[in-house]
Amino acid sequence: MAKKTVLIPAANDGYVLDLCLASILPHFETVLVYDDCSIDGTLQVLKLWKGRYPTKLFYWHQAQAQAGWGQARQCLVERLGPDDRHLFFIDADDVFCEDQIDSINALVDSPQQGLYVGLAEMWGDFNHTTQRLYHHDQCHFYIDRAACPRLEWTMRGSTAKALLPGVRMRATRIPMFFHIKGVKPDWRLSIRAYIRRFWRGKRKKPPTVAEMVQVAAGEESERVHTIAMQFLLTSRQDRITPTYLGDDYPHPRKNANPPKRPDVILKAPETFRMVYAEGRDITGEYEKPVDRRTLRSTP
Repeated sequence: MAKKTVLIPAANDGYVLDLCLASILPHFETVLVYDDCSIDGTLQVLKLWKGRYPTKLFYWHQAQAQAGWGQARQCLVERLGPDDRHLFFIDADDVFCEDQIDSINALVDSPQQGLYVGLAEMWGDFNHTTQRLYHHDQCHFYIDRAACPRLEWTMRGSTAKALLPGVRMRATRIPMFFHIKGVKPDWRLSIRAYIRRFWRGKRKKPPTVAEMVQVAAGEESERVHTIAMQFLLTSRQDRITPTYLGDDYPHPRKNANPPKRPDVILKAPETFRMVYAEGRDITGEYEKPVDRRTLRSTP
C-alpha cells in the first residue's frame, strides 16, 4: 500500500515538535524524524510520541557531529521504505491544518508530481503572525516518489534545497500548515538570531554546541531575552502582525480573512504572550508589542 509519509528534520525543537507530532500523527501513515544533535527536550518528546504511535513514528538521534538542514533531510530520504510513496517534507515547527486533510487525500488519490504546500507563519505567540499569512517556500512540499526516484537534498547558502530532476512543481497558497517558527523559547530564538547574523556576514562563526548549551542553561537570561525580543520585533524579513487579536489591534491585513488556526494550536496551553503597553493609542499607525511574557516552562 502506498503510504502518506512525513519527513521532519529536528534540531532543538522540543516545544514545537510536540505540537507538530500531535497534529500530523492522526492523519498520516508514517512519520520519520531525524533528531540532529538536539540538546533540549527533543529526544524526550520523540520517545513520548513513539509510545503513543509505535507503528507510525520512527526516529533517529544523531549525537555526534551535526548534519545540518540539507543532510538531515537526505538521511531521512535514505531511510524510506518501498511503500513510502507520497512524501511530505516539513519542519519540526509546522502544525498541520486538520481541515486540509481532504486536500491531502486528493493529492494521494490523483497524484500530482509535486506541490509546494501553503504556509501561514506565526510569530511571538499564537495570536500573532508575520505579514506572510499565505505563502510557500522550497523546503515545504509534497512529491510523488514515483515521479522522482532520484530525490536528493543539498545546501545552497543558508537554505536546504531539494534537487528534483524532471519534476514539475506547482504551488498552493492555501495554508496546509501553520509555521510556528517564532513561537519558541527565548534561548531558541536567540540561537536563530545568531545563525541569521552569521549567514548575513555579521558574525564570523555560527553558534557552537557549547554556546547553545550555555544559553539553554539560562545563563545571562536577561541578555537572551533581549536578543529574542529584538529578533521578534525588529526583523525586516518577518514583521509581527496581531492577526488573531481582533479589531482593537489594527494591522495591515485587517480587511483580509485570516486562515483558521489548527485545533492543536487552539487547544495548546498558553505559553507565550506578547505584551502591549498599557494606555496606548490604538488608532492610526499599527503599534508593536513591547515585550513577551513566558507563562509556563517549556522543554
